[in-house]
Amino acid sequence: MTDPPVSKDAEQKQVVEINIEGQQQANNNTPPNNETQQANQAAQRNASSALSALIEENVLDLLTQVDTANEADLRSKNTELLGYLAKLIDLLKEKTSECITLEKQNTALTQQSKSLKEVVGIVKDLLNIRNMEVTHLQEDISSMQEKINNERVRQNTMIEKMEHVTRLNASLKEEYQKQYAKFQEVRDMYEEKVQIVLAENERLMALHRAA
Repeated sequence: MTDPPVSKDAEQKQVVEINIEGQQQANNNTPPNNETQQANQAAQRNASSALSALIEENVLDLLTQVDTANEADLRSKNTELLGYLAKLIDLLKEKTSECITLEKQNTALTQQSKSLKEVVGIVKDLLNIRNMEVTHLQEDISSMQEKINNERVRQNTMIEKMEHVTRLNASLKEEYQKQYAKFQEVRDMYEEKVQIVLAENERLMALHRAA
């Protein structure tokens, strides 16, 4: 026994139902990432567009057949429309929830961006302070090095003066020793002459007493 032919409306209904059910299942089972979110959003847009077009077509069809259709057909059409409206409302709720989630994410990202900017500003301030400290340290080191160089020059000058004084003292000592040696020589000669004079006086006095 062959199956009855499927109408165009039934095919569209099946496609929309498959899209909606598949999208809802994907939203429940798929972990969030950029590619998946983009694919889900595209599928939701396609399902919403198809569902809206189908509802509009069925409403127009219902309005054109309201005078000729029997009550059972009208009730069936009305039930179908209510079902699709319920699914459309669910999609709108999901869209609203998604918009709220995206808004929260946007707010969080904005706050994170502000926090990162504040961190960058603090890091820049710390780097400026560190650069100032390094500059001051370099200035202190340069000043200390200059003082060390000046002290080294002063000590070298003092050492040169001390060496000059030492050489001068050695020269004076040598001259003193020479003069002292001459003085000793003169004194020895003087004592020798005194002894000669005394001996001559004693001899003369002895001759005088003998006469």
